[in-house]
Amino acid sequence: MRNVARTTVLAAVVACSAVLLTACEGVESAAPSAPVTVTASPSVAATPSPSPSEQSPNEAMDEAQKENEKARKELQDKIDAAASAGAMKAKLPDFTGQILQTAQDGAQAAGFYILGSDDATGAGRMQVWDRNWVVCSQTPGAGSYDVETRVVFHTVKDSESC
Repeated sequence: MRNVARTTVLAAVVACSAVLLTACEGVESAAPSAPVTVTASPSVAATPSPSPSEQSPNEAMDEAQKENEKARKELQDKIDAAASAGAMKAKLPDFTGQILQTAQDGAQAAGFYILGSDDATGAGRMQVWDRNWVVCSQTPGAGSYDVETRVVFHTVKDSESC
């Protein structure tokens, strides 16, 4: 039995070898092709063309910085012009004798939003409930002002006189 197994294995190896040799045989029997000739030709490298101006990098940097500074100044001038043209003025009425809350509402309706109030008696009392205070005077007085002007109402309690 052992001989049969050896014979079978040997037959299989021979068969595989024959198949492999047959496959390789076709490659060797192919007609040789014409020889290939490779010739080296000189390569042409692109040479950088000179820049339109013959400035050094430092000169180019200086010029760019000068242009940027000029543009920055022009922009700042435009911003300043717009800011000065945009300064809005409004008419501030006289709120003397009015309840503090009413005076504050009126000032805001006129375009003035930076408001303050103080105790006209000098006692330093705070105007917590605006409806209990009456305006004795205001700073600035009635007139035309920039809307960014701070308006301060000088007040007393509604039971007191100015």
